[in-house]
Amino acid sequence: MEITLNKERRLFVIPAGVGYTSTMGFDVVYKHLRALSERIARFGIAVGTVSRQEIGSFAQWEFAE
Repeated sequence: MEITLNKERRLFVIPAGVGYTSTMGFDVVYKHLRALSERIARFGIAVGTVSRQEIGSFAQWEFAE
């Protein structure tokens, strides 16, 4: 699956079959990652840091997968 970026609209663009595309906002992905990493940390599991500098990057998307 080839994810692309729409930096103007701050969206990850995700192919979703023939004729349809999904999107997810950069800030939504960031907020979900922060919340998930905080929940996991409560169990003593280190998952790395979620950096504001990586908002809208493929690195952050890959971390979310």
